Amino acid sequence: MPPQDIYDPRHWRNSAEEMRVLAEAVKDTETRRIMSRLADGWDKMADRAERCTAKPNRDLDRNATG
Repeated sequence: MPPQDIYDPRHWRNSAEEMRVLAEAVKDTETRRIMSRLADGWDKMADRAERCTAKPNRDLDRNATG
């Protein structure tokens, strides 16, 4: 994974969706449950990436004022 993907919420949401699609094809209930939890975790990573990208860059603000 390229480093910039860490901060891209789409990367994490796509990974979560892909895992959910794969989980649908799995017959073992416990494996499906684990895969679903992984997907939920990637959704949380997407939420965090969104919060990180929404924060103003303090270094840029500091440079702009002086």
